[in-house]
Amino acid sequence: MSSHGQKTDGRQPIYSTVAPVHTTRARIDAQLEDIAREEKIAEDNQKLKGVGSETTVVDLENIKEFDISSMERNSVILVVASRRSGKTHITQHILEQYHKKKPFDAVFLFSKTNSGFEKSIPQTYRFRTLENLQLIIDTQIKVKKHNKKAKKKDMVDSNICIVLDDYVGSGGLTAEMRKNPILNKLSVNGRHLDFQGRSNVMVIMLSQIYTGISPQIRLNADYVFTTKLSAKKERENIIHGFLSLESGRSGLASSYNVFDRIVNEKDFQFIVINTTAQNKTKFSDYVFKLTAPPTLEDTRLVGDDDDWKHNNLQIYF
Repeated sequence: MSSHGQKTDGRQPIYSTVAPVHTTRARIDAQLEDIAREEKIAEDNQKLKGVGSETTVVDLENIKEFDISSMERNSVILVVASRRSGKTHITQHILEQYHKKKPFDAVFLFSKTNSGFEKSIPQTYRFRTLENLQLIIDTQIKVKKHNKKAKKKDMVDSNICIVLDDYVGSGGLTAEMRKNPILNKLSVNGRHLDFQGRSNVMVIMLSQIYTGISPQIRLNADYVFTTKLSAKKERENIIHGFLSLESGRSGLASSYNVFDRIVNEKDFQFIVINTTAQNKTKFSDYVFKLTAPPTLEDTRLVGDDDDWKHNNLQIYF
């Protein structure tokens, strides 16, 4: 993707406006889904009553530190954590370490506050609204079409990462974003944008509220990173949705046990759940832990010298 932030006279911005979707039907569907989920949690919690000494205690020595570079380039990643619990910090760490082993050609940040990541993503790759998201996807489609017809020497590399910071479940936008067609489509079909490893799209969604993320996105998440959560129900939803290894009272209690022990082992430690793992027979097959160092490397993930020098321009072709 040739988008190095330089403006040329007479050229149009690379991005076009995409209107959000917010319907009454979407709100009703979301409410019905919440009711069904709460009923399931209440049923499972009833099973937990009376669980005591028979609960399996998980040996955390078997839970390994997560290898960030092991993730595929087209992964859909959820980072769910309360305010001031380190989700921006851990995401920055994920981006830096991944970029070392598998460099990104571009990293785009969508953030309503436009805060965080200041030392790694210049303003030319940062947006306050989702208006430009569709155009980024359209560009990846064009890259794929070009590469399918091109000789190998003429192929274009455009392996990108899209970071959405609290766009999937916060404030008054929750119902709107739950049914946002672009985000849902990206989570389901994003992996199909690649051709021969040259046009992958990695998506990282940061959210304070797990239940604000649409069911379609949650079902298609490849990895979930989370830590101590201020809302008990959010913790329950993640455990029930991703962590439970066995059904029944004892199995469910073990899931709570491993979650709580990992996130409480040290400050700002995250539990990492690989939802794509196959043949899961024990927690260590798909559960990991990750702690970012107190000081990050502040790696410039994207942009040339001009982007960083003129850090208030829009992106132009």
